[in-house]
Amino acid sequence: MMSSSICKEYSPDASFWDVNPIYRNIPIFDKLWKYDRTKNKQKSSKIIWGMVLCLHPKSELYNLSDKRDIIATTVIGDKKFDWDSEENKKIQEQVLDIVLTQAEKSRVNWDLRMKKRDEFLDTQEYTIDNISDLDKANSATPKMYDEYMRISKLLSQEKTTNKKSKPISETARGDI
Repeated sequence: MMSSSICKEYSPDASFWDVNPIYRNIPIFDKLWKYDRTKNKQKSSKIIWGMVLCLHPKSELYNLSDKRDIIATTVIGDKKFDWDSEENKKIQEQVLDIVLTQAEKSRVNWDLRMKKRDEFLDTQEYTIDNISDLDKANSATPKMYDEYMRISKLLSQEKTTNKKSKPISETARGDI
């Protein structure tokens, strides 16, 4: 499993495949690597680095609203990179499965929903018919963010606790 340090390992000159050779054992990554005909597999390396930097919450680029455009241009080197092609979606799903725990995936999904919600509410015009609904939705937003922050704090505490304590095996706990 990739750690959050994967984002720190990124360098424009670093080959993803040299830094993370184990990922060649995963079929979808190996296929991308095999079909890459560029020198030193640079194209596929840049694609995976770009996906990691776009999808991982520990990435310094993660919160940028236009991160896909920026990463496509500066990291991948293809401003027309199709993030939403069927193959690229599958690769992104695999990246998420590797780099995030289930709790982190839930937090990322919640983050995406909150962003979409904010964008939606920002585009709504008040009318006599929807004023009450929009007011209710807007007043609920802080409560939703409070819950999001509470969960984020719990995840952070969980990570800190897990790093400081030695994991206990099922046998040691008496579960087996």
